[in-house]
This record gives sequence, C-alpha cells and structure tokens, in this order.
Amino acid sequence: MNVMNTQSSNENKSSYTSESIKRHKRQRFWQIFLPIGFFSLILIAAIVLIIIFGFRDAISFRQLSDTAVIWLIAPALLFALVTVLILGGMIYLIAKLKGALPMYTGMVQHYFGLVPEYARKWSDKAVSPILALESASARIKTFSSVLFRRSSK
Repeated sequence: MNVMNTQSSNENKSSYTSESIKRHKRQRFWQIFLPIGFFSLILIAAIVLIIIFGFRDAISFRQLSDTAVIWLIAPALLFALVTVLILGGMIYLIAKLKGALPMYTGMVQHYFGLVPEYARKWSDKAVSPILALESASARIKTFSSVLFRRSSK
C-alpha cells in the first residue's frame, strides 16, 4: 500500500511541470545547446575544408601547424579584444569624468579641510574643564608655596 502511494505521488510530480521549468528547458536549448552546436559545426566544417583544399596541393605539416596555431590564437585574441574594449570604455568614462571632477573634488577638499578645524575645536572643548582644573590647582599650589615661604621667614 505504501509503495503505491509513493508511485502515485511520483507520477503526479512528473506529470506536473511548472511554467518556469518549461521556460528553463527552452532557454537551455536556445542559450546553451544551439550556440555550442552551431560553433561546433562551424569548427568541423572549417577542419574539413582545410583538409579537402589542403590535400589538393602538396600539403605539409608546416601548413597544418600554422593553421592550428591560428585556431589556437583566435580565442585568445577574442578575449584580448574584449579586454581592450573594456579598457577603452573605462578610459572614455574617465575622460568624461575629468571635466566634471574638479568641481566636486574641490568641494570634497573643502569639507575635508573643515574636519581638522572641527576636531581641534571639539578637542579643545573636551579638554578645557581638565585644563581649568589643573590651572586652578597650580594657582593654589603657587599661592600656598608663596604664603608658606613668607610665613616661615
């Protein structure tokens, strides 16, 4: 009886597929399988064409190795192109920001210049009671030492 319940629940789960799972399967085909298959077919066709047209003439291992090197370097050049485009975009944005930055950096410098002044002002306020107490204590000590020196003579 228990086995029948689990089978029926598994059948219910497998028969029900949500819309997101269907969408995922479609996207998986169009975004993964199709591009990989397409570029694999292009690669296989290129290899076949190289072999067909290469064997018409006297093909050497040097020609095949040169062709292989080109195929090996091409992906690296693609990544290098992407890197150059990203760096070019960053340089362009920095050049655009360079025109607007002096105004804002001047404001930032002004406000950061105020920080030491406020720090000095608040530290003076924090220390002033202690300094007043110490100066009063020093006055009392000085007064008492002067008073006791006169009285001892």
